Formats: sequence, C-alpha cells, structure tokens
Amino acid sequence: MERTIGNLGEEVQQPSNPFANLSQRGVRRSQVNAMKAMVPGLDTDNDTLPHGAIDLGEGYVLLRAKDERAQTTTGAHGLVIRSYLEQILGGSAPDWNPRIVRWARLRLPNGQIARSAWKESLRAHRKVRMARNVKIAFDNGTLQYGEVQYFFRAFIQAGSLPKSLALVSLYSPPDAELLRRSNNTIWACRYQGMDSLHVIDVRSILSVVAMVPMPHHPVPNTRFVVEKLGLDVADLGGFGSEEGSDLE
Repeated sequence: MERTIGNLGEEVQQPSNPFANLSQRGVRRSQVNAMKAMVPGLDTDNDTLPHGAIDLGEGYVLLRAKDERAQTTTGAHGLVIRSYLEQILGGSAPDWNPRIVRWARLRLPNGQIARSAWKESLRAHRKVRMARNVKIAFDNGTLQYGEVQYFFRAFIQAGSLPKSLALVSLYSPPDAELLRRSNNTIWACRYQGMDSLHVIDVRSILSVVAMVPMPHHPVPNTRFVVEKLGLDVADLGGFGSEEGSDLE
C-alpha cells in the first residue's frame, strides 16, 4: 500500500491541484490493471519467469516442483522410458534403469498450466485442480488425449540441449459410433492407465482438457472430453489458469 501511494505521488504533475490529479492517476492505474487482468496479452511488462522455471521456447515453460536429484525409474515407467531412449539412441540395454529429474508442471503457449499425476495424486481429491489431462497432436496429424504422469528432460545427442519430454497415459480412441451420432462432438475415450504409457515431446501438447466420467456407458472407465478455455479468454470470466504453488 505504501509503495502504491508513493508511486502515485510521483506521478502528480499539477502542483496547483494535487489531490484531483492524484485521484485521476489512481483511476487511470485501476483501468490499466483491469484491462491487463482481462486480456493478459496486453501486459508486455511481465516477462519474468517464476523461480526455477526453464523457458523451452515457442511459448513452453517448465515449472516447478521438480526432483532435487535424479531418480531411478523402475517398473512400467522405467520400461517405457528406456524403450523410448533405446529407439532414439539405438542399441539395447535391458538391465539399464534410466535416471531422470521429474518436473510437475508445463506452461503452454495458450497460457494454460498442464499439471501431472505425480503431484496431483499426492493431494486430497477435493484440493486437486485436475489439470493433468491434455490434448496431443502427433506427427502423423492424429489427435489423442492423455494423462500426464510427469515431465522430464533427456540428452538425446552429445553436445546438444536436452530434449523436454512427458510421460503420458494415452486414452483410447473415441467411441466411433457415439462420435458419429453426435456429429463428431462427443469424444468418449476409455482410461487405460499403465497399459498405455508413452513418451512424447512436450511441444506436441496443445491444450489442457477435462476428462469427465461418462455415465451409463457400457465400457468401464469411459470419459468424455471437455475442452478448456485458453487463458486469454478464460480470464474474461474469472477462470484463468493458476500458476500457484506445487513446490512441496
């Protein structure tokens, strides 16, 4: 409060009528702040990243929390990550367990924050934002949905920058009959859990979506897709994506 009063005082340019001038400067400041809150793209002054974040370029930013040190991946996670790296690097190392540093969140070019099951599963259900389901565009042009387990980085080529990746559990293709009857509106996909783990490039993630349980569907664990608004539009209604704390 004291800083705001001091800043406004410095803007007073009419010594003959200082209080009216001060009041007008306060109104102008409030109007500008309101516009920036409704349309974040107007705020070109706020380019700083949160502490510990990594700018990946093209609007993608890795955000904490993250592991303090590299963790050995075992089980289904370790098998899928090892298979991906073997395919990229060539060769086979069946006894090798990759060591990675997990990241909890990824800011997307549209302003949304994609989260991860790694951190969200540690919280009580009522306190979880459920922002770990994402829309993915593959190189062949197909779209699919997945649940992010966590994000990580890996060195693919010597001397190059690390590649930013995500371990995701892909949902099944949509119910074809329901998709046809709804004129391609209702995407009802089955959650496949650990049976459909894949490693993807984070830049293939397009947006955060909601996967809502599908009532009365004959196939268990079926959920339908609800697209979420991007940050610029969502803020107009007061539902902007939070960049809050997942640092524990």
